[in-house]
Amino acid sequence: GTEASVLRNRGFNLKDNRGFSLIEMLVASAIFAIAATVAFILYSAAQKSYKSGENFTDQQQSTRVAFDRMISDLRLAGFNYNPDGDSTRVDEQVEGAWETAVTIRGDFDFEDPSQNTTPESTLAGGSYNVVSVGNDEIVTYVLAKPGTSGPTGPATITLNLDPDRPRAKSNKTVIIPNVVLVQNNPPYTLYRVTLADVNGVYPVSPQAASNFVYEPVADNIKSMVFQYWDDAGNALGPNPGTPTDPSDDLGGADANILPRSRIRRITVNLVGMTPDEDLDYTDVTDASATTHYRKFDLNSDVNPENLGKSGVKDIDITPPPAPTNISLVHGHCKGILVKWDTPSVTSGITAYSVKFWPQATPSAFQTQGFTYPHLEFGVQDLLGHAFVSLPSQGVTYCFQVKAKDAVGNQSGWTPTTSPPCLDTTEASTPGAPQNLVASGNGTITEMDRLIHLTWSEVKSNGPTQGVVTGDPNLIGAYTVLRDGNGYKLYRSLTNGFTPAVGDLIGSPGNGVLQYDDTTMANCVNYYYKLTTVDTCGTESPYSSQALGRSTTTIKPAPPSGVSGSRTDHDHAQISWPAVTTNALGQTLSILEYRIYRVTATSGQSGSVTFTGSPRGTITDGSTTWTDDLDNPADSSALANGQSLYYIVKAADACGLVSDPSNVVEVNCTTKGDRTVTPADGTTKGPGATDFILNLTNTGSDKYSRVRVGLADSTVPGTELWYSQVTAVAGSWLTFPQTIGNWTVPSADKTYNVNWQIETTEGCIFSWTTSLRIVTTLSCQLTLTNAVFVTSGGDRNVRWNWNINNASGKNLKLTGIDISWGPTTTQKLTEIDWAGVSAPPSTPSLASPGASTMVQARYNVALSRPDLPGISCGTCTKSVSLFWGASMVGNTLTLRYYFIDPATTLTGTCDFNVP
Repeated sequence: GTEASVLRNRGFNLKDNRGFSLIEMLVASAIFAIAATVAFILYSAAQKSYKSGENFTDQQQSTRVAFDRMISDLRLAGFNYNPDGDSTRVDEQVEGAWETAVTIRGDFDFEDPSQNTTPESTLAGGSYNVVSVGNDEIVTYVLAKPGTSGPTGPATITLNLDPDRPRAKSNKTVIIPNVVLVQNNPPYTLYRVTLADVNGVYPVSPQAASNFVYEPVADNIKSMVFQYWDDAGNALGPNPGTPTDPSDDLGGADANILPRSRIRRITVNLVGMTPDEDLDYTDVTDASATTHYRKFDLNSDVNPENLGKSGVKDIDITPPPAPTNISLVHGHCKGILVKWDTPSVTSGITAYSVKFWPQATPSAFQTQGFTYPHLEFGVQDLLGHAFVSLPSQGVTYCFQVKAKDAVGNQSGWTPTTSPPCLDTTEASTPGAPQNLVASGNGTITEMDRLIHLTWSEVKSNGPTQGVVTGDPNLIGAYTVLRDGNGYKLYRSLTNGFTPAVGDLIGSPGNGVLQYDDTTMANCVNYYYKLTTVDTCGTESPYSSQALGRSTTTIKPAPPSGVSGSRTDHDHAQISWPAVTTNALGQTLSILEYRIYRVTATSGQSGSVTFTGSPRGTITDGSTTWTDDLDNPADSSALANGQSLYYIVKAADACGLVSDPSNVVEVNCTTKGDRTVTPADGTTKGPGATDFILNLTNTGSDKYSRVRVGLADSTVPGTELWYSQVTAVAGSWLTFPQTIGNWTVPSADKTYNVNWQIETTEGCIFSWTTSLRIVTTLSCQLTLTNAVFVTSGGDRNVRWNWNINNASGKNLKLTGIDISWGPTTTQKLTEIDWAGVSAPPSTPSLASPGASTMVQARYNVALSRPDLPGISCGTCTKSVSLFWGASMVGNTLTLRYYFIDPATTLTGTCDFNVP
C-alpha cells in the first residue's frame, strides 16, 4: 500500500500498467497505415520509373542497332556493282528511291570467302563477264506491319531490274508486296527485304511474297523518311519533302533512271517509339494517337562513296575466232544471205563485218556491220549469218567476213583465199498482210475526219515463192522476209474492188503498221486492201478487204478566193482553191462543190441573193467549173449592163454544207480607153468622112470585131449605113482601126453614130456619139470694147473694137461689109487689122444722091494674103477704121464673112457699132 501510495503521489496511475488502451491502439494503427501507404507509393513510383526507363532504353538500343545497320548498307550502295565496266549493264546503284523506302544494290558479301561467289559465279552466263551482286544483295528498307505469316501492308514497291540467274541483261518488273509507304498508323516494323535467289528465270510480276526475303530489323518504329541529293546539294525528285504522297517520288520506274543515277547523298530520319504508352508523359510535338509514347529520333547524312562509280574494263587484246565455212544464199531482192558456222557462247563475239565487191572489181569493195546475236522480228537469233543489202540487182558479188568482240578486237577476213561469189536474183514474194482493219467498220467507232487503219507486221514470204533454198530462218513454214520495203495501201468506193494504180493512196515504210487516211470524204464507205512490197517492187497478194468510214459534226469551211471570167462568147469559168479544212481549221476532205448563180445589174455584188438549186455541182475533186452561156437570155443580159454573180459552197457526205464563198461577178467590161473620130458632138459639112476607133491601155482585153453605123437622130432604130472590121480566126485586131468611109449628104441634120466592139471572149460593148451635118455655119464671132475717137487729125477720127473667136475652130475671115449713116459722104481712108494698116481694096464710092439711097456702103474684100485672118481657134483681134472727116453722129453697120477650112462651111456675123 505504501509503494502504491508513493507511486500515486509521484503522478502514476497504477491501473496503466495493464497495456495500451483502445484509443491508443487506434491512433497507433492509423499512424502506421499512413507510413505504410507513403512507403508503398514511393516504391510504386520507383518501380514505374524503373520500368519506363527500361522500356525507353531498350527501344533506344533496338532503334540504334537497326539505324546503324541501315546506314552501313547505305554507305556500301553501288559498291562493286559493275566490276568489269560493262557499259551495257542494265543494273542501277540505286534501284528505287521513295521518301519512305529505298532499294540499293552492292557487293555486301565481298569479304565473305564463301558468300561472295554464291550465287555470283552462276549469274554472268553469256550476258556479262562477271556479276558480283546477287539477289540477296539487292536490298530494300521499308516499313510494314508484322503478321503471323509475314509482313502486312496496303502498298507495293515496283522495280525494274534484272533478277534472273543467269542474268538476262534485260529488265523485268519486280513488285514487292505487303509494305507501307504512307506511315499514318504506327507502330511498324522495319524490314530489310531482298529478292529470293531463284535459279533460272525470276517469276513474272506480280510476284508472290514468297519470292522475297523479309528480315525484321526493328520493331516499334514510328516513321522512316529519306531525302536524296545530287553532288551540287540539290534535292532530287519531282516534289521532295512530301512523304505522305508516294506518287511524286523518284520510285523505281525506268523513266527516273537519270535522276536516280545523280544521287550522291542520302538523308535518313528514323523515329522509334516505346512499346507501351506512358500516360504521365505527353509529347508536345505529337498530337496524334502516339502522343503518350516516348520516341527516339535518329538522323544522319550518308555519303555513299561508290555512287556514280563503276569498274574499269580490263584491257583485252585477244581477237575473237574468225568465222568458218562461209557460204552464200541468193533469192532475196537486192541482197545475199551470207552464212557461217555459229560461234561458241564463250567466243565473246558481239559483231561481224561483211566485205563485198563486184566480182570483176575487188578494189571497189564496201562493208556492212551486223551485231551479234541479232534479232529476227524481235526474236533473238544465235545463228551465224547476215543479210547484206546490195546496190545492184543481177550482179555477181564476192564476200569475206570477220568477227569483232566487245572491246573492238577483230579477227582477220575469211576466207583468206577464193572468197565465195554469187549473183543477186529475185526468187521470193512477200507474204500478204493480215488483220487489216479500219475504224468505222461497225466494230471500231467512227473517227472524226479520218479513217485509222492497222494491220499485223508481215514477217515472212508468202505461199508464192515463199521458201528461199538455204535460208535457215522460217516463220510459219516460209522464209523470213529479209527484203521488205514496206506496204502499198489501196482504196476504192467499190465493194470487192480489184486494186488499180489509181487506187493507191499510201506507201507506209518498213515497220509501219498503221495509216491515217485523211483524204476521204466523211460519211462515205471506203474499201481498203493492202499489199507487202519488197525492194524490187514485187508485191504480195492482196490482203482481205477492210471497210472504213469517218464522220464529223463540223461543217466545211467556205471556199475562199473564188474567181471567174468569161472565157469565150458561150462560156464562163469559175475557179477556187480546194477546201481542205472544216470551219474550225481542222483537216478534212470534201465530197462535192455546189455552184449557185444569179443575174442582176452590174456592180451589185454586196446585195444579190442566191436562192434555189445549184447551177452546177462537182464531185470529182475538181475546183474549176464551166458555165454554158449559149442561150439568148445570158447573151442579152451580158450585152445590156447586167452581170452573172456566182458563189460556191462545199459539202460533205454527212449532209453538212459550208457557208457561201465570196461573191464573184462575171460581166463584159473593157479595160481600155476609147477615142473615136469624128469625136462626139462634131459638126461637119457634107463630104466624105472616115470613122476611126482607137483603144489604148487595153490590158488583157483582145478584140475580134469593130462596127460603126449611122442613124438619123430622129429615127434612131434605123441605120442609114454601117461598116465593120472582123479579125481573122485565131487572132485579134490592133488599133487604131479605120472601120469605114461614108459620104455625108448635103443636108442640115444630126446623126447618131453607133459604135460597137466585141472581145475575143464574146463580150460586146456598144455606145453612141453624135455627128452634126450642116451646110452653113452660124455666127462664130463676137465684137467687144467698141470705142469712137473724135479728137486729133483725120487719122484720129476712128472707131476701135475687138473681134473675138471663141468657137474652137480655126476660122478664116473672107470679107467685111461696112456701112455707116445717117451721114454717108465721109470717106474711109484706112483699115488697121491687128496692127497691119492697109487702104480699103475698093475706093469709096459717093452716094448717088440722098434721094435715091438711105446710106452709102463699102465692101472690103479681105482676101489679100498680107492681111491676117482669125485662124486661131480661140483668140481676139483688134480692129480700127479711120475717116478723113468727122463721123460724129454716125453709126456703123458691119457684116463679117468667114469660112471654116476644116469643113469648108461659111457663115456671117452682123454687128452695129454706135
